Amino acid sequence: TEDELSVDVARADLAEAEVQVMDSEGSLRLTEDELSVDVARADLAEAEVQLRDAEGSLRLAEDELTGAREQLDLRQRSFIRQQNLKERGLVSDVSVEAAELSLSSSNQAELSKRQAVHKAKLQVEQSRNIITRRLLNLSNAEFSRTEAIQKAELKLEQSRNIVNRRKLNLSNAEFSKTEAIQKAKLKLEQSRNIVNRRKLNLSNAEFSKTEAIQKAKLKLEQSRNIVNRRKLNLSNAEFSKTEAIQKAKLKLEQSRNLINRRKLNLANAERLLADTELYASFDGRLSNVNVTLGGLLNKNERLASLVDPDNLEVSFRVSTSQYKHVIDKGGNLIESPVEVALDVMGDNLKVSGRLIRESASVNEGTSGRLLFAKLTRSTGLRPGDFVSVSVNEPVLKDVIILPASALTSNEEVLVLGDKDRLEELPVNILRRQGDTVIIRASGLEGKEVVAKSTQFLGKGIKIKPLRGQIESKVKVNAELKEKSEESDLIELDEGRRARLISAIEANTRIPEGQKKKMLDSLGKKKVSLDLVQRIESRMGG
Repeated sequence: TEDELSVDVARADLAEAEVQVMDSEGSLRLTEDELSVDVARADLAEAEVQLRDAEGSLRLAEDELTGAREQLDLRQRSFIRQQNLKERGLVSDVSVEAAELSLSSSNQAELSKRQAVHKAKLQVEQSRNIITRRLLNLSNAEFSRTEAIQKAELKLEQSRNIVNRRKLNLSNAEFSKTEAIQKAKLKLEQSRNIVNRRKLNLSNAEFSKTEAIQKAKLKLEQSRNIVNRRKLNLSNAEFSKTEAIQKAKLKLEQSRNLINRRKLNLANAERLLADTELYASFDGRLSNVNVTLGGLLNKNERLASLVDPDNLEVSFRVSTSQYKHVIDKGGNLIESPVEVALDVMGDNLKVSGRLIRESASVNEGTSGRLLFAKLTRSTGLRPGDFVSVSVNEPVLKDVIILPASALTSNEEVLVLGDKDRLEELPVNILRRQGDTVIIRASGLEGKEVVAKSTQFLGKGIKIKPLRGQIESKVKVNAELKEKSEESDLIELDEGRRARLISAIEANTRIPEGQKKKMLDSLGKKKVSLDLVQRIESRMGG
């Protein structure tokens, strides 16, 4: 019975030791589940986010500083330009002062941006220090957790050793059970002592257990306090972040207002600069200039007239009968080619062009139509020149040119028929050009037409054609014309010839080709009288 009691006691000791092992394992798990390391890691991640935010703010501040410096450079160049314009008398002192004020504002803005960059750099450095502290806290937390784990593992190993000893004791008790019968009384006393000792151990174990529970509760309370402190830090960080965002938005709005103000100042400066210069939409030559250096200008005052010498037009008036030959069947003006001639010292300066438009109405007291032609080139011509215009009409086909005297009163022509008798042939008169007419008629091809019709000639009258006399008359007229042309040539003395040549060479308005041609004519022995008279009329001699 006493041996059985010792066995029971040993089993109780074993159960007690196993309880201690489970308690040690629970302490080990509790140590491993501590949140201090996770909290330290969360603090480190939060600090890294703050560092990235500070670095982003630093980059934005540096970009704003770059923009402010560019604005400062622009204001500096604007101020220098205003000073140069003031020295030239093109702007007032107010414009220079405005440019100087803009330059001062840009300097202040650049200083503010540099301060912002400095603050951003300081914030980045502070964030880096916070990260360093967070790394140190994390290292300490991991070291503390490792140390607690090692202690718990040591305690667990000790408890397992106790269990093993208890198991060994139990084996020894069971083994010595048969031998301990004779020694029961002594063993009983010993067992009682052991029981008392075990009770004492049990009380100690319960006390240790209570103390461990209190320590665990205290540690739990400390962990809760750490969590609450971290939550407070997180709340403060979120508040600081919100405040920083609001400050950044306010700074962004201020920057936008500053940009708008700078744009307004730039627009005003450009407007003031633009008001001092006038540009035409094309290049040309000035005439009727009505300004002087330093003079004051009034509103709507005409300063000068600008003429494009390469974009000239010629206007001329034609009769109504002539007008119908330059329009198509729809009544629209045909863009017919024209030739413009300017009489220059007895020779014609010719320029080609093309009809482009006609006047929209006929002025009171005038007749016909006013046409306009655009010149392909305007060499030697100036606005106001009096020129002659030749219009090339559309080609007329199947027509013949006859003397105007060949027409009868009925607008017919007399043709020579069989046995030299006259026949009347109706014709369609297309044009009248001086002493000739352009007609179209069927059956006229191969016929001989009476060159001059009289009231004594008519249909059926037999005549005697005078073909040879007409040819002789034409020859005589050609000879008379040649003699007339020769009579227009005169000989010049050397002094008169030299004065005429000097007048031509001094005239800068005559084209080089025309001038060379006139000088060649004056170098001949006989010179056209008309050319000499025209040059001398221009000279006043």
